[in-house]
This record gives sequence, structure tokens and C-alpha cells, in this order.
Amino acid sequence: MTDFLHTEGWDVFHTTGTQDIGNLRIERRDEDAVFASDYEVWAHVLTRANEGSEDHLMALLRVFENNPTERQEIIEFAREADIQVPLIALPVGEADYVIH
Repeated sequence: MTDFLHTEGWDVFHTTGTQDIGNLRIERRDEDAVFASDYEVWAHVLTRANEGSEDHLMALLRVFENNPTERQEIIEFAREADIQVPLIALPVGEADYVIH
């Protein structure tokens, strides 16, 4: 999965220098300059996951299970951007919160 993500300009990274150090985050690969921001990456990953991409869905699942802070930030972003979060990626009880 990782080689594929690299070609798209993003990856799942272990955090450093933040309060949630060691947790996973979905971020752009700065050296690739494909995306202008991590928010653009989130939109891309959510959209591709909704289209059925297993790699994108697995990235969301890995991060959502590992990093509750990142999960909440992505869910809030999706809500504001009017992007569906794949229901399979949500813990039980959060589906009603995300569906518009």
C-alpha cells in the first residue's frame, strides 16, 4: 500500500513533535508537492474511499483506530466540506453524527 500512496503524494505517518506523538496521521508528502495542504489530502482520501478504493479506506481505518484526535479532525473537516465519511470507518455510534 505504501508505494501506491507515495505516488499520490500522501502517506500515513507516525507523528513527531506534537501532543499525540507516535500516533498515525494522514498527511501530504511535502517533497512531492502534489497537495497544497493536509486538508486537500483528507478530501482526496475520503473521496477515493467513498469511490471504493481499498487502499484509501484502509488508511482511514488505520488512522481512525490509532489516533482519536486525527479521527475527530477528519470527521469535522468532512462535515464542513460536505464529504461523506465511509460508514465502515466509523466506530459504532458515530454514524448518525456524520450523515448529513
